[in-house]
Amino acid sequence: MPRLKHCSVKSRNEQENDMFTIDQHSRQPIYEQLKEQIIRYVSLGVLQPQDRMPSVRILARELGINPNTVVKTYQELEDEGILVTEPKKGFFVSDQNVHSILYQRQKEEFRKAVIRCQETGISEDDAQKIVREVYEGKQG
Repeated sequence: MPRLKHCSVKSRNEQENDMFTIDQHSRQPIYEQLKEQIIRYVSLGVLQPQDRMPSVRILARELGINPNTVVKTYQELEDEGILVTEPKKGFFVSDQNVHSILYQRQKEEFRKAVIRCQETGISEDDAQKIVREVYEGKQG
């Protein structure tokens, strides 16, 4: 079985692209891989508000995964306000302020990373240096 599975979908502007990729051998659960990719595409503007998501069946078939995995991913994203469901039509990118939702989510993840730094003994000065290096594009 191939290591990576791809799914081509059309975005709102009808351009087809290899949007989703699943690594069947990754330690990261498949639903998390898919969820992270959807969040990334929404935050980058690849997926726009009101864009229709691929149907559960089509996405599952294209990626060679269980439809329940896609449902779990979509439902979690709906719970977070990133996707919405329209009965008998499917899942769509929310037209709410998704960027604000994603900003708050990233801010919380960053906060957790800072706490882990504290717990492992990384000083505030070292943490700030790392952040500066990242923003300046330096490799650590």
